[in-house]
Amino acid sequence: RTGHSPCPRWGSPSPHSPDEGTEAQRSEVTWPGSHGRPVAGPGLGNHQEYQCSGILEQDFAELCGLTGYSDFPRVVPRPHPTVPPGLDQELDSPGTTLSRIQTKYAFFRPCIQIEQEQDDPRTAREIFIRGWKVEERMFGVFSKCLPALSQLQAIHLWKAGLTEETLGSFVALLLRCSTVKTVSLEGNPLPDQSFHRLLADDTNLQHVSLRNNALSERGALLLGRALASPRASNRTLVSLNLGYNRIGDAGAAHLAQALRLNRSLLSLSLAHNGIGDAGALRLAQVLHPFQLTHAEVVERRRLLLDKETRDRLRSAPSSRLSDPRSDRGMLGLSSTTVDKVERMQAAKAAKNAAKKKEKVRPPPPTGVFKRRLGAGPHVGLPGGSSPGGAGGAGSDGGSGPAASLPRNPPAPAPGTWEALNGRRRRHCRSPFSR
Repeated sequence: RTGHSPCPRWGSPSPHSPDEGTEAQRSEVTWPGSHGRPVAGPGLGNHQEYQCSGILEQDFAELCGLTGYSDFPRVVPRPHPTVPPGLDQELDSPGTTLSRIQTKYAFFRPCIQIEQEQDDPRTAREIFIRGWKVEERMFGVFSKCLPALSQLQAIHLWKAGLTEETLGSFVALLLRCSTVKTVSLEGNPLPDQSFHRLLADDTNLQHVSLRNNALSERGALLLGRALASPRASNRTLVSLNLGYNRIGDAGAAHLAQALRLNRSLLSLSLAHNGIGDAGALRLAQVLHPFQLTHAEVVERRRLLLDKETRDRLRSAPSSRLSDPRSDRGMLGLSSTTVDKVERMQAAKAAKNAAKKKEKVRPPPPTGVFKRRLGAGPHVGLPGGSSPGGAGGAGSDGGSGPAASLPRNPPAPAPGTWEALNGRRRRHCRSPFSR
C-alpha cells in the first residue's frame, strides 16, 4: 500500500475472479493485512466455517481474504496524540513539521481503530470507523468477527456511507453483540430516516448518537414512536444525541409527546435544530410534574399488567404451568391483588377452625355423678350393681352391704365440667329477666 493514495471507498472485490489468472494465483495469494502469510484465494474458502480467535486484527484479515477482498483497511490501535512539555520550541523544525503532516493525514486514512486495555488485543472495548464506505459484504465480515469480542461496548461509524440495506445489516449485527451498549452513527443521512430501528425492543442500547444526519420532522416522529407510545415504551435507552439536525418545532412536539410516557431517558440533546419558542414550550411542559390524560392512564395500567403477566410466566417453573392456580396471571391479576386474596383466604380458614373448636365440648370427667331430678337418694353404682336395703342382694345374686350415696352429694371440684357449666349458667342470664 506504500505510495497509494487514500481511497474513499474500501472493500472492493478482488480484480482476479475465480475464472481468471493462473492456478497459482487462485490457490495462494498474499493479501494486504495478512502480514505476508498466504491465505486462501477468492472463492476457495468459506468464511462461515472460520473460527474466530477473539483478536480483531487477525480475524478481520483472515475473513476478508476468505470473502474475496484484495484490499481492505487495517486494524490499528486508536492513537492518543500528546505534546510533551518543552516541545513547543521544536515544532518549527522541518522534521517536526513533516511528522505533523503525516500524522494529520494518517488520521483520515481508512482504517479500523480499536480502543483496548493495556495493549491487549483481546480486550477491544470500542471500534471507530471513519470516512470510508462500509458495504453490505463488509458487514457480513463484521457479523462474523465482532460477536467474538467479549468486551466490546461501543461502535462508532462516522461518515460510513450507510444505506437502508446496510442499516438493516447493522441492526442485525447489534442483536448478535449483546455487550454493545453505545452506538454512534454520525454523518450518515438516510432518505427514509429510519434510525428508529436502533431503538427496537430486541436491542439493549443505552447511548445513541445521531448527530448530523439531516433528521427532519419525519425522523423525529419515528424516533418519538420508538421511545414511547400508548402501546409500547423503550426501557433501556438512557441518552440520545440529536444535535445538528433539522427537527424544528413540529419535531420537538413529537419528542415531547413521547417523553410523557417514557421514564428511562435521562439525557436528550437537541442543539442546532432550529427549535423556536413553540417547540421549547412543548419540551418544557414535560420537564416538571404533569397530569396524565384518561387514555394515557388506562394504557399505562394495561402496560403494567402486561409486564407483570410476562414476568410471572417467564419466572414460573415448568411444573406450575399445569397448575390451575397459575392461570391467575393469564387473567391480568397483579401480584398485589393475588397476595391480598391469599391472605384473606388464610384468615377466613383460621376463623372457621376456631369456631369449630369452640363448638366441640369436652367429655364429662369420670367419677363425678349427677343426681337425677325426681330420683331417690340412691343412684346406680359404676360397677353395674343395683342398690338394695340392708341385706339386699347384688347383681350377682350374692349378699352384701348395699352401696348407697348421701342424699346431698358434695359440690363438684373446682375446674370440673359441672362446676364450669354451673358458673356459666349463673353468669349467662337473660337481659330481660329481672
